[in-house]
Amino acid sequence: MKILFVEVVWVPGRKKLPFFQSLLLSSMSIYPTLQARTYASATPDEHEVYLVNERFDRIDFDGDHDVVHINFVTPVAPRAYEIADIFREKGKRVVMSGLHPSALPDEAIRHADSVLVGRDELMWVKLLDDLEKGKMKKFYLSRSKINPENIPRIRVKSKQPLTLVDAVEATRGCVYRCAFCQDSHVCGCEKKCG
Repeated sequence: MKILFVEVVWVPGRKKLPFFQSLLLSSMSIYPTLQARTYASATPDEHEVYLVNERFDRIDFDGDHDVVHINFVTPVAPRAYEIADIFREKGKRVVMSGLHPSALPDEAIRHADSVLVGRDELMWVKLLDDLEKGKMKKFYLSRSKINPENIPRIRVKSKQPLTLVDAVEATRGCVYRCAFCQDSHVCGCEKKCG
């Protein structure tokens, strides 16, 4: 299957930024997202993987992808739903993942064929297996702790023109339950170290 991973990144007002402002935002202040690239890296080798980051690339809504996987957080949910709806109108299967779909899966499923709830890359592999058998479910829930050794290394990179700062995942989760942070409320209040 051909799978398109879409990284939806907030851009102020969705307008084109001046060159130097765009360069500074992309190279120093907005870290690359890890979760979409981790899911892409967990995809079995028999599938073709494409990654598009809206900050650098235009989304090809007319591509011949079999599945579109959209990973996002709450501030960009309206744009993620807009993208998903366009792909679904074109007959593409859409899968959603990320903190926002994990927090509000019933909202996300209105714009997707399946929602990955939680952070477990092995659920993505199970979803692909089910899809190939014609048995894809609406929701895939992370019920178990993932062994940090089973988290795939990032091998799919976005086309970021200049990277001065990159992101590294050293741990997952948090032992605190701050009211303003959705991570521990959605993914559990446990620190997982690699």
